[in-house]
Amino acid sequence: MKAEERKHLKENELAERLGRVWQTVASGSTTNTIIWGVILVGLALAIGWRYYSNATFRTRSAEWSAVERANSAAELEQIIKDHPGTVVAKVAKVHLTRYQMDDALARVAGPTSEDRIKAAEALTAVRDRYAELAKEFSDKPELVQESLMGVAKADEVLSAIPKADSPKEPRESLDTAQAAYEELAKRYPESYFGKQAAKRAEEIKDHKLQIRGFYDALMEAHGKPSVPALPAPPPPPPTAVPDPALPDFPKAVDPKMVPPPSTPPADAPKEPKPKAP
Repeated sequence: MKAEERKHLKENELAERLGRVWQTVASGSTTNTIIWGVILVGLALAIGWRYYSNATFRTRSAEWSAVERANSAAELEQIIKDHPGTVVAKVAKVHLTRYQMDDALARVAGPTSEDRIKAAEALTAVRDRYAELAKEFSDKPELVQESLMGVAKADEVLSAIPKADSPKEPRESLDTAQAAYEELAKRYPESYFGKQAAKRAEEIKDHKLQIRGFYDALMEAHGKPSVPALPAPPPPPPTAVPDPALPDFPKAVDPKMVPPPSTPPADAPKEPKPKAP
């Protein structure tokens, strides 16, 4: 009985409080109207903010999913075009530059001189893009380090590729590549990229003549025109192969070609006939 009594008391207390609130609202007081207006405006703002946050979250999720699903340079370029100035577009730029760097390095030793020239021009554009990314991501040290390393590597590779209009002159100086490595090592001495850059800069400094000689040989090979491939020799004529499923029949013989039976000469001794018993 005591539990039921406590339950009835709580119900009566709640009903009484609701009644007082309703009376206050219905009283028509200006103060009450202002208070409830503020409360309603706050609720509306809270609901609107929640809806906006959910919509923004869904939009960003779709954008990040598009970056993760991108499988070609064209798709990454489309993301950069559709979302200019966003974090997603910046990340897409990084992915695109990485892809273009790998593609240019893979084609720089192509089979034809035309392919090699196009790859060298693409590598020059990638080097410039990495330099821009190093400035654009000044608040993100990891991306700055990667960008500076990309600039240094591209400069070193370009120092082994001749200019299109001057086969004896490299597209970039080896000293420029060394300076790019040294800058990265100076700015981030304790990072992974910084240590790798310091090591490579020291190698270039200590063995510059040998490296320059090796790159000069590459320049000479790179500048040679491509030799057209010789046409493949025609295939040999097909030979008749006997069908193992058929029996091997004897060949037909021309009767005219059969020699006559041999006869013994006239003076040859005759064999004695056997006597009858």
